[in-house]
Amino acid sequence: MKINLLLHRNTTDKVRRISQPIQEYMSYSFNLSYTYLNDLRCFETEGEVDGQKLKNVYIFNPSLAYRKKVLIRSVKDLELRPELLLFSGFTDKQNNVTIRDRRIVPYNFLRKRNHA
Repeated sequence: MKINLLLHRNTTDKVRRISQPIQEYMSYSFNLSYTYLNDLRCFETEGEVDGQKLKNVYIFNPSLAYRKKVLIRSVKDLELRPELLLFSGFTDKQNNVTIRDRRIVPYNFLRKRNHA
């Protein structure tokens, strides 16, 4: 199955809160609290896979961007700073959700766990 996502088509580049279906999916799949999820924000763009229209979702933490002194105003800004993109995925018209965890684990954390 070949996947062709049409990114940035008909995007408004408006920062949004994460929708309820996506929050529920992320809470269950990644064991995240709703308090944490309420702090996250996202951009949504329209896309297509095999002729099926989808909504691409790019999730980031505005507090993390602020601490790094980066202003995130569009999906392009997240592409320039991929370490700020925490999750990405898509939803379809039936509200089926697919989200991937893109958080980066610090190298020092991995090193300490392997030697413990």
